[in-house]
Amino acid sequence: MKNCTDFYVYQLKPSLRAKAAYCFGTGGFKCPDGQSSLNGFHPGCTSTGFPTEEVVPRVISSLDIGSFDQKNPQYGPSLVVVFQCIFDEVLSYVYDVSWYINDHYVKEYQNKLYNEIRKTDLRPEDWVGRHRMNMIVKCSVRLRNATGTIPGFYHDSDWFKAGVYDVTRLCCTLKLICHQLELTKQPNYQQTPATCSSSNILQQDIAFNGFEFCGLSIPSSTHGQKIQFNVTGYIDGQYNGDRKRTTQISVTSRPSTADRSGAWDNISIPIIKILVSDADEKMKGRHCQVYNDPHFYTADRKYYNYYGTGEHILYQNTKYPYQRDIAEEFQRKWNVPHACGALDGKHIAIRCPSNTGSLFHNYKGFFSVVLLALVDADYKFLWIDIGGCGSMSDAQIYNNSELKECLEEETIGFPDPDPMPNGDKNVPYFILGDDAFGLRTYLMKPYSQRGLTDEQLITNYRISRGRRVVENAFGILAQRWQLLLTTMMQQPNVVRNIVECCVCLHNVMRLRYPTQQNAQLDMENDQHDLIPGLWRATANMYEVNMVIGPNRDTVAAKKQREYLRLYFNSQAGSVPWQNRMISA
Repeated sequence: MKNCTDFYVYQLKPSLRAKAAYCFGTGGFKCPDGQSSLNGFHPGCTSTGFPTEEVVPRVISSLDIGSFDQKNPQYGPSLVVVFQCIFDEVLSYVYDVSWYINDHYVKEYQNKLYNEIRKTDLRPEDWVGRHRMNMIVKCSVRLRNATGTIPGFYHDSDWFKAGVYDVTRLCCTLKLICHQLELTKQPNYQQTPATCSSSNILQQDIAFNGFEFCGLSIPSSTHGQKIQFNVTGYIDGQYNGDRKRTTQISVTSRPSTADRSGAWDNISIPIIKILVSDADEKMKGRHCQVYNDPHFYTADRKYYNYYGTGEHILYQNTKYPYQRDIAEEFQRKWNVPHACGALDGKHIAIRCPSNTGSLFHNYKGFFSVVLLALVDADYKFLWIDIGGCGSMSDAQIYNNSELKECLEEETIGFPDPDPMPNGDKNVPYFILGDDAFGLRTYLMKPYSQRGLTDEQLITNYRISRGRRVVENAFGILAQRWQLLLTTMMQQPNVVRNIVECCVCLHNVMRLRYPTQQNAQLDMENDQHDLIPGLWRATANMYEVNMVIGPNRDTVAAKKQREYLRLYFNSQAGSVPWQNRMISA
């Protein structure tokens, strides 16, 4: 090393030792990706000798034994809020658990057996005074073969939001605490804080409904549930032009004498900003018209024709998007919550187009175009692509489609992630596919058919049961328009127009005559055994070749499918007959 006035020149010579490096500054030299050591740094890095199994941790909040009330020790200890790192046991290993708050390291526990995991809980004394709610909490877990051996890689949980958050409704994610002597009954909490009164709210801004004055209570026995309060713009009955007003709602907590840990002190709840505008202004200069089917059923199921003209008001559901209706149908009919469609493809035979070589020649040995379709729970087509040539696979067509683009860019209009029925975690909405497609948070597919556990087999059954709709939709489409089962003699662009017409007419028939051709569909008896539909006994369109390309499954999607596995095999999401289906 030479000192050249105001800078240094380093003359570094190659080291004769293997896996050696020069280090500048403080700290060691980290092991390369795929290697580990006792402390994560050189020397001692190796790619073997440590566990490689994957765990999927998640953070929950709970209550644990806290300190005694010095004035009333006879009543026993009070409770404190703790964070627990929950994951499935991997046999014969010990675990390290690290905790982070707001992306800052808090604490680490090492070499704990699975039956000692509760000793790794994050308690108030670990963070009170350095952090305050609202905050986000994460745990990381890694495995060791035995105490003091080389650890594996860290597996992170999702961030857990701790505190009170504005998600249109207020949601308290942590359990509340009361004195030990009050645990024998539900405590009465004050609902109308003395520092707040209705006189502080201007009637020209917003109006509150659902609680007295402006106080809210969070019962200790119902943490995690959303607390809804309605806030509406004050109606003055006048058209006020385009005047808009911004008002704010501030939510604060009162000092608690029951929670001596300090976890709930100085909680920081974001201010809720509300823009109030005059809805009358939106209707200025507008008109609408509709050309509608004059044949419909009344609310009491009477068939009715109406050919009259007149002025009508059209109402749109302001609470739920159309995709939520689809998801609710999948849940109601097929017990697959959050599914917004099932995706698959079929070949439609055509005469070999001139000067196209093998472009339209498929793996079955004939020429075709490919119909790739997304189907809802009632066998209606939501989206189709018939631009694919016979030599293309499902995945190739999907990867170049606007459907994938909309899914990736989140412009398809799926509802925001929310918990599944009886669930405890927000889950994105998704479509159902097969192994030809890459696993994504917006596309769930069954596990590959190799060495599966019973829980994975049950997950496959539940997903495949939901995907059955797309097979049946293709079946009744072809039985209704049987030219799709022949070799069509038109040019590919004409064939595509014909197929589009068939799909549109199919949807019209499903809407107007929903009970027709139901005998063609797969059915289930009272024990939920499959009764194959009549369409399976006749000629059908051919499946598209399943070529598994560069569709790598993402880590987030794997975690989501693991959550589905846990959900489908839990009391919250299981169905009574599923175990019998995998043993049949």
